Amino acid sequence: MSNLYMLATPLGNTDDITVRGLHILKNTSVVACEDTRVSARLLGLLGIQEHKKFISVNEHARAHHFVKVKEALAQGSDVVYMTDAGTPGIADPGGALVAYIKKECPDVVVIPIPGPSAIIAALSIAGVHADQFVFFGFPPHKNKRNAYFRRLAEVSQEFTVVLFESTYRIKKTLAELAGVLQPRQQIIVARELTKKFETIYYTTAGTLDANAIKEKGEFALVISKA
Repeated sequence: MSNLYMLATPLGNTDDITVRGLHILKNTSVVACEDTRVSARLLGLLGIQEHKKFISVNEHARAHHFVKVKEALAQGSDVVYMTDAGTPGIADPGGALVAYIKKECPDVVVIPIPGPSAIIAALSIAGVHADQFVFFGFPPHKNKRNAYFRRLAEVSQEFTVVLFESTYRIKKTLAELAGVLQPRQQIIVARELTKKFETIYYTTAGTLDANAIKEKGEFALVISKA
């Protein structure tokens, strides 16, 4: 019986790999991942020299792209799935892959290998109530963007909200958040979590100065409950 490991990888600091995760990566010969170049580089930084077979499972993956993973499992090989950074199944094809494998290979055991998560890392330093929260993913680039922020503002009346944003739209997103949230609501902007230039900004919708926030990097935002 084969195993499909859903393995969390470091957000940026390789020291954050877990002991268990390192063991799985060393001893599993087939690696399914978002970007084979990123994953190969990470394995090198972790000192893993064993030969691996890489299978690309990126954001454009559909069911037929999962066939190679199914074939490896059917042949008796264990497979480890890893994202470019963080915990699988969140803003990546991990959830779709698990659903496909559970349908096509019901005897395969899917095993979580927990570890870094940008959502949990951001909440841990936000200083807000996080016993209940809602993850809003990435805002749409164009279509339905206004509806997205209106819905976020509604949900934040009852729950803390977490979302991601890229370097290209962070200032636009902050401006839109300031326009729909109540002035007293806290906004925590976590930039480049665990990396060399990690920066955490604490502000409110009413006092937000987007120009004070460096645009370069990856962002996790936490919005406090109203």
